[in-house]
Amino acid sequence: MKRTKDLKVFAFPQNNGYVPSIRVAGKWLGEMGFACGDRVTLTAENGRITIHRKQPANELPSLD
Repeated sequence: MKRTKDLKVFAFPQNNGYVPSIRVAGKWLGEMGFACGDRVTLTAENGRITIHRKQPANELPSLD
């Protein structure tokens, strides 16, 4: 399944200035297979950001 979302880059205050910030949140993330606790890898290259789920939270090894 492929889904496109249009988001805005906001200014986030940091160290007496501002840095670009993007917030990614919503039920649609769950619909796309992401869950709370999942680990992700973010890759940024040539004006494009890609986010990949590393391992679902329910498949993480037990700490027992």
